[in-house]
Amino acid sequence: MSWSAYEYLYHVLRLNKVPLPEEAYFTIRYQTFESLGKGGAYACLVCQDDIAMLPWVDRLRHFRQMAYTEMRDVPKLEQLYKYYAPIIKEYFPDELAW
Repeated sequence: MSWSAYEYLYHVLRLNKVPLPEEAYFTIRYQTFESLGKGGAYACLVCQDDIAMLPWVDRLRHFRQMAYTEMRDVPKLEQLYKYYAPIIKEYFPDELAW
């Protein structure tokens, strides 16, 4: 596994003690690590807890794929900000440690 933007995000969120469930942390960290599950090259290294988390990763991958293939109208930045700003304020500190 290589160091990716998602791995970096995972560590920044952990460092800042962002109150996300473990499923979210696992999904963020491993969303692009295709060899992790379903008989992949690393299947012999996963534990039962990892296996239990894999459906969350699969679900995120499904939605990411839909976003790339089915999105016709890209929302305006103002719409995105209006939707996500309260969520970010709820879960993230005002300043992040990097």
